[in-house]
Amino acid sequence: ATLSKATTSITGATRTMLGETATAITAKLTQARVAIWDHGVGTALDKLDTGLAKLNQTLNGPQPAYAGIPHQLPTPVPETPWLAKIDETSAAGAKSQPAPQHAPRIVDQTLGDPALPGRHPDLQPAIGDTDGGPGSWQEPGGRNDKGVADQIFGTGITATGPQGYLLEYMVDHVKADGSMGKVEFDGHLWRGHPPIEVFQEVKGNYDLLFRGVYDGRYLRDQAVPIAIDDWVQSTARRQIQALESKAPGAHLEWIFTHNEELAKLMDKAVTRYLERNPGSVTVDVKFAPKEG
Repeated sequence: ATLSKATTSITGATRTMLGETATAITAKLTQARVAIWDHGVGTALDKLDTGLAKLNQTLNGPQPAYAGIPHQLPTPVPETPWLAKIDETSAAGAKSQPAPQHAPRIVDQTLGDPALPGRHPDLQPAIGDTDGGPGSWQEPGGRNDKGVADQIFGTGITATGPQGYLLEYMVDHVKADGSMGKVEFDGHLWRGHPPIEVFQEVKGNYDLLFRGVYDGRYLRDQAVPIAIDDWVQSTARRQIQALESKAPGAHLEWIFTHNEELAKLMDKAVTRYLERNPGSVTVDVKFAPKEG
């Protein structure tokens, strides 16, 4: 009887130690699983789940009936209605996971297709949303319908304001005279793993430039260089300066949807500008062809 009682005691102590070991290993494997998910290596998750189940069964005996239920990572409480959509939809339309504690609670908002630079169509902002950045979505005034289709193609933004204009992302900026103004961007989104903040400007069909016309003026063969200089020194310069102040390290994309030659010329002009005015903002000039 004494031997039997001692054996039972030793067995219980052994199982207790094994249980504690299994708990520690389980915690580490779960942490690894979260890290792997955040780095986009989804194919490794099933292997981790299988290994974890076998380890638990070996050390702790048969698992309860609910053990086969997939692990559910906690979803953070959304800060805005817009972020609620981010939590519900990832780049591929699947359930997204929260970012690590040390990173912003923002996930990739794109479709995951390099040919489509804009955001997922389900992730539309509302007026006043900050989008996790230094500005907010607002409805601009005095717009016309020209270039709307190209802007939607480039940014993925279809949300409009009360006047029916596409929302644009606006960042406060101090003008040269010291007064406050706003710098407008056609689009704003987070892309990649970990997410990078991207601001967008879209240029549609500018065939008229090659016919010598810019801004309603007939400029002959000077139309193209004048337009490029205007875009760099006016629009792009203000955007870069605002981002250096409000979002250092961000990416600024200029997307041309029709004129590849203009994209190449703009890229060269922006490169020259940045060589003279180095900073932390990265400027990418892209040609993303849109049919029609």
